[in-house]
Amino acid sequence: MGELQLINEMDNFTTEELEIIQLKANELRLKKLENQTIGLYSDLAKIISQNKGFSIELDKVKDENKEIKKDNEDLKKKVFVLRNDQDGKYLEYKKVAQTRAHKLVGKKGDVKYILFYSSFIQKLHSFVSNVLYVSNTGNIMINDCETAKGIASKWKPEKKYLREKYNEYFNKYEKGILKGEKLEAFKQYIEITDGGRNLEF
Repeated sequence: MGELQLINEMDNFTTEELEIIQLKANELRLKKLENQTIGLYSDLAKIISQNKGFSIELDKVKDENKEIKKDNEDLKKKVFVLRNDQDGKYLEYKKVAQTRAHKLVGKKGDVKYILFYSSFIQKLHSFVSNVLYVSNTGNIMINDCETAKGIASKWKPEKKYLREKYNEYFNKYEKGILKGEKLEAFKQYIEITDGGRNLEF
């Protein structure tokens, strides 16, 4: 049936019949839209499912990358440290530390040297290690060597530590267990510090 003929025939329809035809046409249109929507939802569900799978894979890759980075960092901490250095950086650091200790206690044989050199060196190394969050100076990262040297070159014993060392020597002195050059050095140190009143370095 041609379009023109259909229009001519519709001229003879009652208002009720035209409304029924319009309603039917709307229903057909709605049905078509529903089918299209179902198709779109189906496609969308597939895309979401694929994306979900992709997202899971992406998360796995991210986790693997984190593990690899952590392993690399752990490896660097074991390998690229001063104790494994072949370029003399660890020796450079130790020389800076020794120079600093000498500057504080004087030359070998001096009163302060006899009493404090060994303990100062240990305390200095411990301080540098703590600042750089490592267990000992051998575990300092090679890249942090210059920082370690800078810290060592400015280190100074705390007053509390000096007081503890003085009291330790004084207790040994009073008990008679301080012997040899340390005994003689401490006697002189008592005089130098006015009986322990002035322990500045």
